[in-house]
Amino acid sequence: NGKTGYCKHKTYHRHFFTLTVSANTMLPETRKKLYLYGLIAAASAGALFVLFAVFLNRGKLTVVTKAPFIIQVKDIKSENCDKDECTVELAPGDYTVTIQKAGYQSQELKVNVPIGGEHKEELEMRFLPVITLLGDEAGLKMFEEPKVVSESLPDVPLFFEKTYVVYLAPHPETKKQTLYVVGNQDGRLGDATAVTTFPRTIKNYVIIPGIEKNNLIAVIEQTDEESTLYMVNLEDKTRESLLTYPLITGVAWLPGTKDFLFESRDTGDISETVFMYRAEKKEVGKMDLKTSLSNIVPLSATRLLAATNQAILGTDNVLSVEGQLVALGEVEATPSILSGIGAAIVTGAPPTLNFVDYSLVANQARLIKTEGRFGIPEKMKLGSDGKTVVILSKGQVYELKFEE
Repeated sequence: NGKTGYCKHKTYHRHFFTLTVSANTMLPETRKKLYLYGLIAAASAGALFVLFAVFLNRGKLTVVTKAPFIIQVKDIKSENCDKDECTVELAPGDYTVTIQKAGYQSQELKVNVPIGGEHKEELEMRFLPVITLLGDEAGLKMFEEPKVVSESLPDVPLFFEKTYVVYLAPHPETKKQTLYVVGNQDGRLGDATAVTTFPRTIKNYVIIPGIEKNNLIAVIEQTDEESTLYMVNLEDKTRESLLTYPLITGVAWLPGTKDFLFESRDTGDISETVFMYRAEKKEVGKMDLKTSLSNIVPLSATRLLAATNQAILGTDNVLSVEGQLVALGEVEATPSILSGIGAAIVTGAPPTLNFVDYSLVANQARLIKTEGRFGIPEKMKLGSDGKTVVILSKGQVYELKFEE
């Protein structure tokens, strides 16, 4: 009747009516509880999401190389690294990563960072050789011959190293032609030491000292028809006739060995060619490297740095293969070629000059640097630090830094 809440229906209707009234009566308090529970649940879910996203759903990318360097994750982040082992945190997934280091070739990597794990890369960054103009040779005098004062030897040809002078002269007692070695200090000669005596007088000769690195001296006897090369050992003061060739014009010693390179003209050659002599086996081998000895700097017993204008085969763009193993063309190297990289691109001619790191063991050349500013050098020599080569070209001195 609207007052007692009684209804003339079945029991379950009465209970339903009573429950409905009770629910309506408790609605505000229930809503508060439900709202509070919802807030707690949402906060908990958010906390779990943050925990997962920030702390659990992460991985690590670690790069190991010589610092400093930069890790550049494409479209994500960049990290400056001042330690040899550097780690960045990333969400799991695939990334394109570039490792950059000033003066070195950048490396691009495709990496997969695992969830909760680590992807590690150990890299050897390749140094990018650079050529720098140092200045005029007239002022620098880096290739100047030592000035030696010798009143007693005014007409005797002298052959120089940094601290030694070598020459041939008659022995004061026997009058036989004798090889002498003299210390050289700031252009002043010390006492002469007789090393070996030749049984007959050599009229036309060239001496190539190798005292400072090899304790050896080469004496090349030249005639109209052939050249004979003698090796003189300073340890036991012996002289040995090694080989005879049509025309030997120079020798370059390989450091720490009795092996050497020499320049000659073989049968059928239209110009001088570089040969290698292996002392232990007494073998002569013709090299594929087309250049002169003045453009070759021995770095070790098995490694040379050479400047040549031979074509680089198997590629259209020489600049793109710097640092890679290359095949050298068979054409003779000559200074009379088109100059300049720009001209080479237009005409298809090879660039003016290629500096190569040549392995005497594998007979392979690795392209160090392509240069279009100057032609074939007149002279080259190893820098004092062993990591640079100093180049003389048309009165200008350049420095090629080929190692870090």
